[in-house]
Amino acid sequence: MRSARISAAVGVVAQYLAEQTELAMDKGVTEQEIMEAIWVAAGMRAGGAYAHWLIAIDAMNPAKANPDG
Repeated sequence: MRSARISAAVGVVAQYLAEQTELAMDKGVTEQEIMEAIWVAAGMRAGGAYAHWLIAIDAMNPAKANPDG
């Protein structure tokens, strides 16, 4: 049961990160600024930032992340 809750939480976090990345870009934040924020957080030993950076990359490049859709 615990692993199911953890899996559900990870899914929610992943979706949230992708949505926030897309919203930031809609408001004019550049890919470079997003990457800088990710690496600053990683440099501060914020493990979640490092672990989820790919979600932000996919959100910045939806065509590359899902070439079929």
